[in-house]
Amino acid sequence: MKTSMYIGDNAIEAVTGKDTGKKLKIRGYWRMPIEAGLVEHGVIKDPEGLRAALRHFRVKAEVKLDRLQLVLDSDLIQVKEMQVPPLNRKKLLALIDKQFAVREAGLGELVHDYMPLSDEAGAHRVLACAVAKEMVVQYREFFGAMGAKLLNIDVGGACAIRAIRRMPELKGKTFIFARGDGADMSAILFENGSYRFSNRSKLQEKRGTSAAAVEIARHLSSMVQFQRAQKAEEHITNTYLCGLEGEEEAFFQDMSLLLNMEVGLLPDSMVVECRRPSEDGLRYSDCLYCFGDLMEDKRGQRG
Repeated sequence: MKTSMYIGDNAIEAVTGKDTGKKLKIRGYWRMPIEAGLVEHGVIKDPEGLRAALRHFRVKAEVKLDRLQLVLDSDLIQVKEMQVPPLNRKKLLALIDKQFAVREAGLGELVHDYMPLSDEAGAHRVLACAVAKEMVVQYREFFGAMGAKLLNIDVGGACAIRAIRRMPELKGKTFIFARGDGADMSAILFENGSYRFSNRSKLQEKRGTSAAAVEIARHLSSMVQFQRAQKAEEHITNTYLCGLEGEEEAFFQDMSLLLNMEVGLLPDSMVVECRRPSEDGLRYSDCLYCFGDLMEDKRGQRG
């Protein structure tokens, strides 16, 4: 079994399991809040403090570091949907490099990768990403100093897409998936079960309040308006949320009225088989990035 770990600005999450093809068999999944300031925008600011938090987390989570996969999510990670011709991996990465060299000149040296989305007539849709090389090196050195064997680094958006498109419960549906992480909120639009668009936004209101719930609904409304402006044939029927805090879940009905659609939690999936349910009342969606990171992608290259 492998362990996937996500380190956000506000919490550490981990899932240990194995993808058998039909099922993702999970030994356990865990989440622990961390002190503010240890990580900011996905960048480690206090290495010693984060090591202490990880040592405490590992006692609770029974996480081993010998087969570790890491998930990063940050507004410093750039993503772009691209239509590309059939190319081998080397040539495709060179093409992606040129795209981001123009768009993200201020991020310094970048590391690129991509995730296949779909094949269309004479072309491929991919989700390309660019990450500052400095960030990748920082995490490799950080975990190397802890004696960890880091097998892979992935990005949160790609992991969420991989997890959701494996869920039979959402096959063919048109919906928004949104995740809150402190003041950051990321949202992904799926049409007929396939990725179409994503964005990120900063929340100004205090999390866990009715004001935050209204602000979240306002940001999601902009995505709904964008989809309608594209004159899409499919209408968004649901919004699924995770990463909520405090009283926000109590305002689902109000959010549903504001968005004119059903708003609720992302459903658990039959594709996940867990030996031991979380003792903290966690839902699968609370650790969705890690679940998606452990899933093998039949389309080939991981994001």
